[in-house]
Amino acid sequence: MERVVLIPAYKPSDIIVNFVKELKASSFEVVVVDDGGGGDFDGVFNSLQSICKVIRYTPNKGKGAALKTGFKYIRENMPDTRFVITADADGQHKIGDIISVADRLSAEENKNVMVIGARHFENKVPFRSKFGNITTRFVFRLLTGQKVVDTQTGLRGFPFSCLQWLESVKGDRYEYEMNMLMKAVEQGIKIRQVEIETVYENDNSSSHFRPFVDSVRIYKTIFAACTPLKYLASALLAFAVNFGIYSLLVRALKTHISFYLPIAFFVAWAISSFINFTVNRSFVFEKKDGFLTSFAGYYSLAVVVSLVKFGITYLFADIIKLGPYSDYIALPIAEAILFVSNYFVQKIFIFKKSKSNDMRGGNNGK
Repeated sequence: MERVVLIPAYKPSDIIVNFVKELKASSFEVVVVDDGGGGDFDGVFNSLQSICKVIRYTPNKGKGAALKTGFKYIRENMPDTRFVITADADGQHKIGDIISVADRLSAEENKNVMVIGARHFENKVPFRSKFGNITTRFVFRLLTGQKVVDTQTGLRGFPFSCLQWLESVKGDRYEYEMNMLMKAVEQGIKIRQVEIETVYENDNSSSHFRPFVDSVRIYKTIFAACTPLKYLASALLAFAVNFGIYSLLVRALKTHISFYLPIAFFVAWAISSFINFTVNRSFVFEKKDGFLTSFAGYYSLAVVVSLVKFGITYLFADIIKLGPYSDYIALPIAEAILFVSNYFVQKIFIFKKSKSNDMRGGNNGK
């Protein structure tokens, strides 16, 4: 029981029965998850139960949930498995391509890798499939620096040691597969690509992918999984609060107090920094433990940074003087100068994940 193919199936046609028979003939064990398609498909699943393991539940939970259900079953009940390959139920994946993924996994056994079957979207490919993949792979490369030819492929292979981590990846529907790629990059997992044949039966009419709803889910999960993008959003929120309070105080105090600038600066900083700490800890770096340690580390950095920032602000506002609006222009300049260094210090030192949360042994895969 070394090679297992996991197939999530929602309202499958009879194609899946022959597909499973071919897999069994090629020495693969097969696990099929019925993702709540309903009683109309009992005949298909009854046929499958005589040749492979079938897991059934209701109601429909989504492709991601079905995959995680299968991963959990394999991990708990099939301990002799070397690696698991996921495949779609709609006839898109050829046996030869699944074997190619299996061979690549075997060649890189015991390495921290995942293998994906990459389609190249040439010739007659449905527009929604081609457009969706081109868009997501462009965004994926922009945010991660990784060139993945096919971000939406359902043909993927993993060593057995990855299953617990895969169960913990967020997402229950089509966004799960994108989230998996984003988290793999974040964890330093190598993504290997094997070219496969591009097959669409009847213009991919059997696909249950909803172009608008599921695309929104996918792009939402890209954002949620991309730490630099989340950090940018957090920084912009903190800056908006900081600059808003700072500007109001400058306007209110400038004609009344000679040292209005430090008062405006540090009051705005105190409020915005606490907001930034809370958002960075909970949302950006997803740090779940060590609140006091994180708080002390963050404010040790924040105090130093704020003093440097104030020095830069004072330099541009009172010494260089960038014109009549120099008081307002100076703070954004200081923020921009310190933005990048802040990100890396917080990521590496302050909100660093504990070693127990790595990909192989992690409890939550974060």
